[in-house]
Amino acid sequence: MIIVLAILSYDKARGMMETFTMEFPERFGFNLKFASQLFCAFITPEYSMPSIVVKDITKLMRLVNSASKVIRYCSIVFPSGIRMDLLIAYTFARITDDMIDDKSLHIEEKKPKLKLFIQFLDELFAGRKSDYDIKRKPYIPKINWPLYQSQFSDVQMSCCRALSRIAFYLPRKPFYDLLEGFKWDVERRLIRNEKDLMEYCNYVAGNFGLTSIFLFIYRSDDGMNNIIEKHDNIVEKSQQLARDLQLVNIARDIIYDSVTVGRTYIPTSFLDDEEIELKVLCDKKDARSLGENKIRKYSSRLIQLYYKYQPETLDLFNWLSHDVRSGVIAFYDIYLEHISVFQSSSTYPTKASVSKWKKYLILLNSLYIKSFKSNMLY
Repeated sequence: MIIVLAILSYDKARGMMETFTMEFPERFGFNLKFASQLFCAFITPEYSMPSIVVKDITKLMRLVNSASKVIRYCSIVFPSGIRMDLLIAYTFARITDDMIDDKSLHIEEKKPKLKLFIQFLDELFAGRKSDYDIKRKPYIPKINWPLYQSQFSDVQMSCCRALSRIAFYLPRKPFYDLLEGFKWDVERRLIRNEKDLMEYCNYVAGNFGLTSIFLFIYRSDDGMNNIIEKHDNIVEKSQQLARDLQLVNIARDIIYDSVTVGRTYIPTSFLDDEEIELKVLCDKKDARSLGENKIRKYSSRLIQLYYKYQPETLDLFNWLSHDVRSGVIAFYDIYLEHISVFQSSSTYPTKASVSKWKKYLILLNSLYIKSFKSNMLY
């Protein structure tokens, strides 16, 4: 009973520190400062802390639960602090993407909204010396909250506030890259060739891999700093992995992107008849009229492109610390499972999804088998 109560006490204290980073700035370590902070977190009542912090995180969790089943399931196997901060980083990408895809907004209305998000990032990362400059200790950035309150929705405000509490240890580059990718959508810029496609994927997805690595470094208790010192290209590999998985995402959503937002991310150089097929995909929003064989042909081309780049990134798994490795492997394997789902379907699905039980099997395999192997085999 003493052991159980001690574990519960530790969990309560860690939960307080990871939720209220500003109030408890010391990172995990075997030292007196961390031990003292741990004790203070344990004796501090939850009701005495700023309620807005928990309210913001709760809203973001609801958004993720409805927006991304992959993120929701994979986050289960991450430690609580990493899980929470991953949700915050992901929801910033989600709220900006939702704004770009909002059918009720005209393109001319989306442009000032996008500029407003860029202005927010300017204030959030003010004072950074370079794209990858980060801070060791939490600080409160000077942000014109009344301006954004009048322009952003409740969920957008919750996301921006939550991000402002953890942005000190994150680099600015991936967030600006994300909005740069969304400019392509606002401007209806076509993806002409493989180079354009990889650049777009790097903007809208590679940034999440990049953000995640810095998040792992700060929140991990299992020596991520030592791993970074040994493998200085781990940051680049994580960005490439997320970028390449976006190819799977695009292949999965060929019909969905056409029907919902009148967009296609298939390079025009892949199309048999660029003029006619772009009109069908983007103007008429009727991808299925291209025919089942043609959709599968373009999907297969995108998946082949993914496998072309895949070997460059797989050694990343071996470099990750054990407390984050299983979550990353699960995310990777669930995404790859989508390939077999839409390739084996008799009719190409509008938006393929992996079954709940299959996700659980992948999670168990990642948590108890693959994450403990010294050499990952795919």
